Amino acid sequence: MLASELPGRASFTEVDLLCASPTYDSGIFYDYRLLACHTSLSELTDTYAANYDGSEPDTVTSTGILELSWVNNQWGRLPFDTPFEYNGLDNLLLEFRWNGDDGRAVYARGWYPPGGNRTLDGYSLTSPTGTLRPYSVCLRLYYDPVGISEPAVDGPLARVSFHPGLTCGRPVRVFGLPDDASASIYTPSGRMLERLEADIWHPGTASPGIYFLRLTLGDTARILRLVVAR
Repeated sequence: MLASELPGRASFTEVDLLCASPTYDSGIFYDYRLLACHTSLSELTDTYAANYDGSEPDTVTSTGILELSWVNNQWGRLPFDTPFEYNGLDNLLLEFRWNGDDGRAVYARGWYPPGGNRTLDGYSLTSPTGTLRPYSVCLRLYYDPVGISEPAVDGPLARVSFHPGLTCGRPVRVFGLPDDASASIYTPSGRMLERLEADIWHPGTASPGIYFLRLTLGDTARILRLVVAR
């Protein structure tokens, strides 16, 4: 899933899939695991490890036996054992793994988003590659928003400033941002609105209220508050 399709910084607790068949709606799956991972890739490759993009996937669910009994055209629940802390910046990769089943299958509905391969199928846990598919699986994620607080920071980000701090729609310019740093605008609930280009934010029709400018440079982050008034 692309960052633009997600709610911003959040703690994901469950994924639901939409059952797509009145016949293939139940089954038992062995050694089931669900992994979640941050990635900067917007399109999958046919190699599993490459899709992690240098990140380490988190196992959010692990069970010896997963038994599903779903209903066609209804959402089937897959709660996480451990919440996944999504950073609100990267794209999100979900990987469903199991090692054998009872011969039955559960079909999940898919859709065809614009651009690129969004699904990778595999039939062996030991194979490093799979088959790319142009569709994405229909799903919904449950999450708890993560509020934004400002960590202590020094170094290059400490010298960054912006103007104006209170805007009635005028562009907000960021000064002193290092070339290899990034800046993004967030709501108080942690939802990313926009990743800035050319060190400038155009509030446009943004609702009045408090927003946050999040600066990142490597493993360092700084958060500044600004106000939009009308």
